[in-house]
Amino acid sequence: MNAFDEAMGAIFADSNFGQQAQYLAPGAVTPIPCAIILSRADRELGDFQRSNLHREGTIGEVRAREIANLEKGGIFTLADGSVRRILDDPITKDPDRLIWTFTLKS
Repeated sequence: MNAFDEAMGAIFADSNFGQQAQYLAPGAVTPIPCAIILSRADRELGDFQRSNLHREGTIGEVRAREIANLEKGGIFTLADGSVRRILDDPITKDPDRLIWTFTLKS
């Protein structure tokens, strides 16, 4: 575990940022407990003939050490009982590939 991973662990554990959830992969029957950070933001999809395209949605982040393989269509059930589905293929943006980032739909 490196310093970045330790810092992310503290952020995900802080209830001001992270919240407890259960992840259920497509076709699976047993959910995996995890901490998730949600943010409401537009995601830029790219340029199209000098116009920026954006996709509105909830951005989710989960530590890869808690869930090794996230899949499009996977479902998160949050502690409040709300359910969110992964809309796109999750990616890892950080150089050490410690955090999954993805778009969720209620």
